[in-house]
Parts: sequence; structure tokens; C-alpha cells
Amino acid sequence: MGITADRFIEILAVRHRVLLLGGLAIIAHGLDRMTRDVDIWLDPMADESVWSEALINALGEAPLARPYDLALKQVITASGMPQVLAVCGVIRIMGLDRPVDVFRKPNNLETADFEEVWQHASISLGNVRVMDEIDMLLTKEGTQRAQDIADISFLENKVHACYERVLPGCSYADAEKMFNRYADAQVCEFALRNPDKKVRALAMKMLDCLAKDGNPYACEIFERYNRAGGYSIDGGPVQPSRPATCPP
Repeated sequence: MGITADRFIEILAVRHRVLLLGGLAIIAHGLDRMTRDVDIWLDPMADESVWSEALINALGEAPLARPYDLALKQVITASGMPQVLAVCGVIRIMGLDRPVDVFRKPNNLETADFEEVWQHASISLGNVRVMDEIDMLLTKEGTQRAQDIADISFLENKVHACYERVLPGCSYADAEKMFNRYADAQVCEFALRNPDKKVRALAMKMLDCLAKDGNPYACEIFERYNRAGGYSIDGGPVQPSRPATCPP
């Protein structure tokens, strides 16, 4: 008798660390949307062979399940797993009630990132942790799929809501940690409301970098703060002027 995808993931999660990503993780973060499969990140372990052995052991309890190569679109043998992982970093498990994509290396992340991503995850579903919004954003970048674009918008809105709540009143140390994880022009504007000169300077330096890269929103914020007697890159007041980094 076959087992469900949920049961298969539970078998893995009892033995190893497992992170949920993809559509079900987005749903866990609050977006009502459909998904037809399950994406998980299984602890990368020492190498492809050790990782493959862990997956093979779990497959031993799912007699109808089969490992599948997404690139070649074919079932593979257990011995072929390390070679597939070296190329694409994921094995699909077929034969459950829905496909399960088991990643050793998700999109835009490295195996060495697993520990930090695991620590960032604050939502748990049983023994499985849900990847947090910022790390989820990394996995969605560059795919250009319509659903991923919608997911990115949802995740960015959640991150902005958190940063808007925290940055105007947090310490410089906390602001620096937040900027190290995620920063865009809107985040910088949140930080410019902070009374701490160092936090404002941090925001202005990031705006300067974004403006040099041609970000129009960063340029607009620069101009708006300068016209209003805003803050310079060192966090102090400035006279109204057009920043040199913004196009005319």
C-alpha cells in the first residue's frame, strides 16, 4: 500500500532536518493559493552520496514511490541520484498522492546556507520548519513564472510590513542586521524615520548605492528628503539640492 506525501515528509523529518518551501510555504505564510506538489529542502549533509542514502532509506518505507529526474523527465535508480543532484540539486519523488520535490540545493541558495536558513525559520509544522519570507524571496528570484511573480509581491509586502513596524524605533545594531538580510528603497525610507543618526546614515548609504544603480524610487526619496531638509549620507541635515547620484 502506498503512503501520502505528508507521511513521506514526516518520515524524513523525524530523522533529518527538513524545511518547507514553494507553494505550501507561501500558503503557511498566509497567501490563499493553489499548489499541486510539495517542495522541501532536506538537510544537505556531507555530500550527495550521504544525502542520497538518507532519501533512499525513507523511500524504503514508501514501496510505490520512485525517484525522478526532472531534467531528463524519467525515473532514475538509487545509484543515479548523486549524479542527478550534481546537475540540478533536486530529486522528485513520484508515486505518492502528489509529487514531492526534495532539494539538496534550492534556487539561488547554496548547501552551506542551510544552517542559517534553518535558524531564520520561525514557523513549524510538526517536525518541519517553514522557510521565512526573506529566504523564500531568494528562491523565487529570476524564475519569471507568473505564480512566482505573484508570490514575490506577497512576500515583499509582508517583509515591508515588518520592517515598517520595526525600523523607525529600533537600535542601530538591529537595523544593521535587518539591512544585511534585506534592503530596498522602501526599507530605507522606513529607516529614515528613526531618530538615531546612525540608522539614518545607514539608510542614506543604501539609497546612494541604489540610486547609482539607477533605481528611480531611491532617487525620488533622495530628492524628497533633500528638498525637505532631510539627511545626508552621514545622517545629518542637508541643504536642499539634487543628489549627484540621481539622473537629471
